[in-house]
Order: sequence, then C-alpha cells, then structure tokens
Amino acid sequence: MNRSYIRVQTSSCVILFVLFFLIFPGLSHASIFQVLGAAGRDMSMGNAMTAAAEDWSASFFNPSLLTRKQTMTLGVGFQLGIPMMTTQTSKNAAVATPNNILGLSMGMAIPIGGVLKKRVYFGYIFFIPGLDFYRINFRDPSTPHYYMYDSLIAKFEFLPSFAVRITDWLSVGVGMRMMATVPGGFSLNMDVANTRITKREMYFGAQASAAANAGIHTQPFKNLIIGASYQGEIALEINMPGDFKVDGLDFQANILLIGKAQWTPHTISFGATYLIERVQLRVASDLVYAMWSRAPDPALFFKIHMQGGDLEKLGLKNGISLPVNAENKPQSPGFSDTLSWRLGLEYTPKKWISLRTGYMYRPTPVPIQTTGTNILDNSLHMLTIGTGFVFKDPLEILEQPIAVDIGGQLGVLAPRFHKKEIQNEPVGDIHSQGFIYGLSFVVKYTFGS
Repeated sequence: MNRSYIRVQTSSCVILFVLFFLIFPGLSHASIFQVLGAAGRDMSMGNAMTAAAEDWSASFFNPSLLTRKQTMTLGVGFQLGIPMMTTQTSKNAAVATPNNILGLSMGMAIPIGGVLKKRVYFGYIFFIPGLDFYRINFRDPSTPHYYMYDSLIAKFEFLPSFAVRITDWLSVGVGMRMMATVPGGFSLNMDVANTRITKREMYFGAQASAAANAGIHTQPFKNLIIGASYQGEIALEINMPGDFKVDGLDFQANILLIGKAQWTPHTISFGATYLIERVQLRVASDLVYAMWSRAPDPALFFKIHMQGGDLEKLGLKNGISLPVNAENKPQSPGFSDTLSWRLGLEYTPKKWISLRTGYMYRPTPVPIQTTGTNILDNSLHMLTIGTGFVFKDPLEILEQPIAVDIGGQLGVLAPRFHKKEIQNEPVGDIHSQGFIYGLSFVVKYTFGS
C-alpha cells in the first residue's frame, strides 16, 4: 500500500511537470507597442503620439486621431527588439535573460464616406510575432527575471477602433484591445499494477476578453493639437482544473492551476503637439500615467487535494492538501504607479522627407527586491531617431506615392542594486543594467490624393 501511495505521488509530480511545460511554453507583461512603439514614425519620435499620431497607429495611441487623415491609408512593416541585459548575483545564481523579438505589424485607417461624409473612421493595427506566435511563461518568483522584457512581449496584438469627427476642431474615438482567458482541464487514470495510463484526456480553449481604448483630441488653433487617451487593464487568465486517479486504489488527486499573465495596467495619457510653421518643425510631448500598483502576482499557482478511502486507512480522514501555508497564495508584488515623459521632434525641410528624433523616460514600477522574490526591472531612458520619405512607384503600378518610415531606438536601463536582507538567501544581492535596441521599417500607401 505504501509503495503504491509513493508511486502515486511521484506520478502526480511527473504529470504536473509535463503539463507545465506543454501548456505554458514561454512570460510577458507589457505589450510590444508599449515598450517599442507601433510603427516607424512613433518609434523615432519617442512614442509621443497622444496628440501626434497620423495614421493607423492611432488605434493604439489615441483612436480619435484616426480623423486626421481624409483618405484611406494602409501600412505594413516589421519591428525588431534586442534586449541586452547585464545581471550579476553575489551567489552566481542563474538568471532568466529576455529573448529577441521580430514581428510583422500591419494597420489601416479608413474614412467612411457617403451619408456619413467622412465624419466616421475605422482603423486597426495588429502585430504578429515572427519567432513565437504566442509566448507565456510563469517564472518562479525566486528566479531573477526581467518583468517587462522576459520573452520580450511575444504575443499577438489586435486593436480595432472607431473615431468620429464631431466638429472640425473636436474628435473622439473608441476601440479595444483583444485578449483571452484560457479555461480547460485534464483527467488522468493510472493502472499501477500494469504500469500504464488507462485514461488521458485534456481540453482547453480561449475565451475572448477585451479592454477599452478611448481618446479625444481638439485643435483650438491651426498648429496646436491637444489630446488625451485611456487604455484599460487587461490580462490573460489561466484556470486549469484536473483530476488524477489510480485504478485499483480508492484514491483521487484534484489539481488546480491558476495564474495571470500578459497583464497591462490602466493607462491615462495627455499630450500636445505644435507645428512651428516657419521652420516646419513639429514638437510633440506626452505624459503617461500607468497604474502598476494594481499588478497581480506574476507567479503560477497550483493547488492539490488528495483524498480517498486508502488515505483514510492511513489516518488521513480529510485527505492531504497542498500547499498548506499562506505564502503559496497570490500576493501583490508591491509595484508603484509610474509617470512617464515622452518628447518627439519632426523636421520636414521638403515635402518628400522628414527627419525625426525623440526621448522617452519610464521609471520602473518594481520595488527593490530585498527578500523572497527576484523580479527585476530598471528605469528606462530611450533615445530615438528616424526618417520618413515618399517616392513615386518606379514600376508605375500604384497611382499615388509610396511612403517609408524608418525608426531606430537605443534604450538605456539605469543601473540598479538589490541588497538582500537575509544573508543565506539562495540568489544573493543582484546588480542589473542593460540596453534595448529597437528598429522598425514601415511601408505606407495612401489611396487618393
């Protein structure tokens, strides 16, 4: 009896181990658009787009800005992100380093004419990772890992939106960010005597969920635009119950896996852009408030309850439940809200070319890790540069000129030192810093003059 019971526990651990790596193959919390940007122009202008977006990227930054273009615009491009972190631990512990990300972005902005007289606009933008279509990873809290960049936001993004031009100087827009919950379960039976699995069933799906994305902008003067936008909180929720039985024994183990990944906070942005017409220089600036204090525990949690007549014979009338202590319940990671600043400049000496640069500062929401967890993040200083130019189709297939936007980024992660309160802590003190390189290349076409 005892040998069978030990084999049951061992098999349960093995099954959990296999399920963990089958179901949850890769962690991301911020989106690709939040970290790098949505297209070449905004990536090269410090992402200061709350009042300055001019095409389908408005679906992310401020949906109301879709009304800035009077003709349909289509764009497609790629984005590359390369994080290069330097992490040292006083006890030479292993560190989870972020991966590179390469993906395709595409979007469209469409004015709706006819009886609506181009006062209603539809737009969308999406991003498809090229290396991993979707990647979720729940790190053990004790493993040092970079919260914002782990697997560098490798997830499919889709943001549809609508905008209405109420007057010539006021527009509003609404949209959504699409996400999913992942419900499911599994059932396993084992024949201990013949050392074989007699039942193996598993099911899981994806139920769509969405968060609001809204914006407003006004143009009180010819060269001044003021905008504000809101992005709602959203997460991918995991809820996976299961059961495990052993043939020939009065025994059953009920297992529950729960967690939240891909979480992004409520975000409120205010921005303004002004065109210095005499020198054709556009100046854009944003303030972005993100409510990181609402962040859920980023770890994966599981509960196991074993019960049955054979356990009662061992004196365990109420069965066995794991975990049994409060430390294994979801807890707040203690993040803080952040206020970020963005600045963008765009100089257009000729109608066919623009030169751009910018700066972005994002303070870290993650507190110093003194004990228990090793969630890493650093305040970010991002320098950006880029250009945009238009040219006629050399093959004369397209009637209108083709536009190209190129953006490059250098992000500097400020050095940070995590001093541990407990000397025998297995990871020890941590020193982290690094760089993030970003590159975007976008081709756009405008239908009609």
